[in-house]
Amino acid sequence: VVRRELIANSVWIGAIGAINVVTSDFPWVVFPAAFMLTSVLTKAGTLWAEGVRWRDIFRRSPPAVPRQASSLARGAIDEQAAKLVSADVLRGPRGEAVRNALGDKAAIVALLEALPAPDRALLPEVMPTVDALVERTASLAQTLHHLDGDLSSDTTAQLDARIAVVEAESADSTDHERRLNLLHRQRATLRDLAERRTRAAAQLESARIALENLRFDLIKLRSSGVQSALQDVNNATQEARALSRDIGYVVEAASEVKKL
Repeated sequence: VVRRELIANSVWIGAIGAINVVTSDFPWVVFPAAFMLTSVLTKAGTLWAEGVRWRDIFRRSPPAVPRQASSLARGAIDEQAAKLVSADVLRGPRGEAVRNALGDKAAIVALLEALPAPDRALLPEVMPTVDALVERTASLAQTLHHLDGDLSSDTTAQLDARIAVVEAESADSTDHERRLNLLHRQRATLRDLAERRTRAAAQLESARIALENLRFDLIKLRSSGVQSALQDVNNATQEARALSRDIGYVVEAASEVKKL
């Protein structure tokens, strides 16, 4: 896009410059030319900041950057995802998180394989961390899928309606206080599970961001050199490893709750 816009603007600047020469001695062409070139250079600068090299921007066929679903066919991702979670999870709203994690993993594998062997040897923790985070993502997606089913809006609404009915009864009615206490206890349990689901969903999003950060830092490392980006990759790896441990605690806690 940047290359195409630069060529188009160059043609326009040339045409306007010819008109300027014919019609006026004042070089007013510099004003529209500056405006057009500023737009192109701004976009090119953004790409450079994201790790795309200048020669790749203006090369006729810039190399493709490995990205999620483009690194693996959709069918291959679904096949791998089916080994991590049930078919119900893949069909539900949490299935996309598993597919995204596998797509990021494929992109990271491709980026690592594109590095020279000595550079790749400097990053021994990346793939074990990615593998662990993908597995944690799958476990978290499975847990959230079950919570989504258990905590439907209908369940909460029906319970609130039952509480309202009992509260409206006379306090002297049979087992009024006991029934009301039991219903309030159920409501508190649902509230606690809803909070667990909110925290788990936030961690699922954090896992996605951590994998994306690793991918982007590897793109930066590939384009700008190991020494300038190695620390960024190592930091992203450490953050992903810590997040994987935290997710493990959440998944284990959810498993214990299911046993109760």
